[in-house]
Amino acid sequence: MSLLSSVEWTVLTTESPQIKHPCRRCGAISSFASTGKFRLNANGSRLDAWLIYKCLACDNRWNLSLFERRPVGNIPRDLLVSLQENDASLAHRIASNPLANSACVASGHGPEFSITKRLQVRTSENGSQSNLTILNPLKCPVRMDKVLAQGLSLSRSVVHELAEEGAIYLPLCSGKAIKRPIKERTVVGIRSTQCTRVSDLNYRLMNFPKME
Repeated sequence: MSLLSSVEWTVLTTESPQIKHPCRRCGAISSFASTGKFRLNANGSRLDAWLIYKCLACDNRWNLSLFERRPVGNIPRDLLVSLQENDASLAHRIASNPLANSACVASGHGPEFSITKRLQVRTSENGSQSNLTILNPLKCPVRMDKVLAQGLSLSRSVVHELAEEGAIYLPLCSGKAIKRPIKERTVVGIRSTQCTRVSDLNYRLMNFPKME
């Protein structure tokens, strides 16, 4: 099968994902977002640390435990400084990690994200397949179909139709993979079918003009 193009997408979060958590003030399960601030509490030579969240409905605060009673000497110096200085990048990485706390459930809609596109190979021939590599370095908890829909400027329903007809496929993955969160690296195939020409989708991969 001849290759038309090879493209790489990098997915980056543009906001911290929301967490569903009971809010004492609202008296219900509410959406909480990270404030980007940490709370520290020293007890002798041991330290507790939390990432502070706030309810989006009433601004009530809730602390996500990062560690408890950890000996200060066992905490890396750069991590300790980042916690003390409310390092924004550290707060964002923690909030963007869906495994930060197994008791917390991320919002079903997932966080907002951006896609950086890079062309690796493009031929001048009429190829029948394009390869798309999706990188997720920050482990953004977002579904594959949502990434493909945003990157290709299509609706999710159209993406599912293309997947069902085989125009979009994930090698070595089950058919349900398109509805699951993206991994750190995933390869997606784009190919021609009886209903779809790969060239019709290829220009959407990088937003470049169609090949005639």
